[in-house]
Amino acid sequence: MTKRNGHFFSTSIDYTTIPGGEHGGIYTEKRVALPLRKLTEGQAKMAVDTWIKGDKPGYDALKLFGSGAVKSWTVAIMSELKDMATSIQRGKLRYVLSTAMPLRDDFRLFLNGDDVPPSKLTAKRWKTWVLGKTLKALPKPAPNAEDLEPTEKDDEPKDSVHRYGLTHRHGLGRVTGYVELFEDSLTGGKSDEAVGRSHGFFIYVRGRLINPDDEHFGIDRNLLRHGTLNKIRAVVHIDSLDEELRSSRESVREGVLFNHAKNLLQGIFNHARSALDRLGVDEDEGTWTAKRVASSPISLTRLPILGMVESALRGKCSPRYTSYPQGLKGQERDAFVERLQSQTHDAEGFIRDVRIVDLSQDLGIAVLDIETGILQINSLHPFFAYFLDEYEKKQRSRPLKLLATSEVLMEAHLYSQGLDEVTVRDTMARRDQLLRY
Repeated sequence: MTKRNGHFFSTSIDYTTIPGGEHGGIYTEKRVALPLRKLTEGQAKMAVDTWIKGDKPGYDALKLFGSGAVKSWTVAIMSELKDMATSIQRGKLRYVLSTAMPLRDDFRLFLNGDDVPPSKLTAKRWKTWVLGKTLKALPKPAPNAEDLEPTEKDDEPKDSVHRYGLTHRHGLGRVTGYVELFEDSLTGGKSDEAVGRSHGFFIYVRGRLINPDDEHFGIDRNLLRHGTLNKIRAVVHIDSLDEELRSSRESVREGVLFNHAKNLLQGIFNHARSALDRLGVDEDEGTWTAKRVASSPISLTRLPILGMVESALRGKCSPRYTSYPQGLKGQERDAFVERLQSQTHDAEGFIRDVRIVDLSQDLGIAVLDIETGILQINSLHPFFAYFLDEYEKKQRSRPLKLLATSEVLMEAHLYSQGLDEVTVRDTMARRDQLLRY
């Protein structure tokens, strides 16, 4: 049943009457005619009355009729479900639904009238900023303070997302919303696959989300750290983009306003990224280093390693700064490569931890164990050993750890450029000699 332009329409279908395709397939040339009924408001209300009556929150949330009703809506009712549907336990169903829910302001789910919040709603928030209230100035490339003024609308309710905002004097007008920074990544899980993402930028124009599938909103991916963006949820309302929307209403034309919007959003990201860096000061140093690598562009970190390890497993190269399982063949090898490919786009990547260990004076400065994700820094390497005392404080050792990590990535980059084994080994050996001297 649908309400559109003040009129009510209804249709129904019995799936058992649909003709099967030839030879058991799903395609057929036969047409199925469905009745389209036009109903009065009273008839429409009577038809769905069973499902919208109750004293629980879910029933009150369905504003279908009377004062305060939404202008348009669609209700779908399914009956005569298969036997499996009646055997599902309500608690298990609620769990499955909650894990499939994204974090979206315009998406709510109820089960028998009870609200089913997304499981990601329980993720620990580190910080929340409201544009124009707790976030009044943005770093570059956002417009400066003279062009971006914090404003408050007294006629908006105090709990309204539109009460506070930033007013851009040169095109964007009033921009409202908020930014949330989470402790853990919001990516992964059934919600990403089934319904939609929970991280990145959510841009609304006149109440409608216009970038459901683009968490970057057209901003160059290399300007947004992957690991940081996965922990950010920025809900931003920019109604001035209405005139720039394409006919699909889900993308924006390139132009001055679009560039202003991207610069403002990148400023929001940079503010959250700086806060995340400050919050991470006291975390484990090995984890800190791994996170810095994870937040770098995958083209500079994960893809070169993936390509090198794939080549090594097929006997085409023999890296010295990355260890990998030996002797894998056939399906076992393919399964291992498939696992690495899935890790390429997850929050952590290939390097999960960085540790300082005693290896050997003859080995290079670091070795990445691709199976465990542990990058081992060789404390007996002359370069590292010479500076180790100077970097007794954990935070002061960060540059040294990042340098050691970059050596592992350098070998992967050389192989990814298609250089032969002799050239790669000679280059890395000369580099190692330089560090030793």
